[in-house]
Amino acid sequence: AATGKDKWLRGHSVPSRHEDGDTYWTGVLVDVTAQKQAEKAAEHHRRRIELQIIEMPIGHIAWDSGFHVLSWNPAAERIFGYTAAEAIGRHGSFIVPEDLRSQVDGIWSRLLAGDRTAHSENDNLTKDGRLIACQWTNTPLQTEDGHIAAAFSMVSDITDRKRTEAA
Repeated sequence: AATGKDKWLRGHSVPSRHEDGDTYWTGVLVDVTAQKQAEKAAEHHRRRIELQIIEMPIGHIAWDSGFHVLSWNPAAERIFGYTAAEAIGRHGSFIVPEDLRSQVDGIWSRLLAGDRTAHSENDNLTKDGRLIACQWTNTPLQTEDGHIAAAFSMVSDITDRKRTEAA
């Protein structure tokens, strides 16, 4: 039926020959408009989330299961002083003071076990060697089979708040 709306069609055809030698094509067309619209909506949603992560004022870091940085947003750059290019691929220990590494290892173990409450407030190191107080909210990311493949962290510099509370 002619509706005046564009449609996405996927086709498949094969050549055949008549007895007289003329070639003809036999094919099938499938309307894939709904699938293309869903793909377009999903891409729009993905881009919107990506933009939110880039623009958010809170550090957003993705870690692989070995505690290496997978992604590092601009807010994480501002908090820690490392660019994304400097941070991606590095083990998380580069921002953890030596005396807190066992505590952070314990939090990481809880995350790998699927603990969605493995959050913390602890000191961290910046690129220029300063010690800052940070609040961490961590989320383990499970695969369909229940394996923890990665984790997301949101981090805020709460150094000024801690100083005010101490005063």
